[in-house]
Amino acid sequence: MYQAMHRAAISMYQSRGVNLVLYQDFLRTRQEVFGGSTGTEFLLGRAANPALRNLDQEELAALFLELAEEDLHRATS
Repeated sequence: MYQAMHRAAISMYQSRGVNLVLYQDFLRTRQEVFGGSTGTEFLLGRAANPALRNLDQEELAALFLELAEEDLHRATS
């Protein structure tokens, strides 16, 4: 599941024609929604926010991709 989120995010960044360094920055940035964990920690299933444990896989994927989309929008605006 996490690999699918990672691939979807990479595709999203590539479809906008941006350097994947922006995505790498997103993965290293601490996210409040993840309880202060990074995108990488989230993809490894190690997000610090206990509320995320109650979400199903589709909700987790939607949350991750929504945050990645916001990051991409900020970086390209």
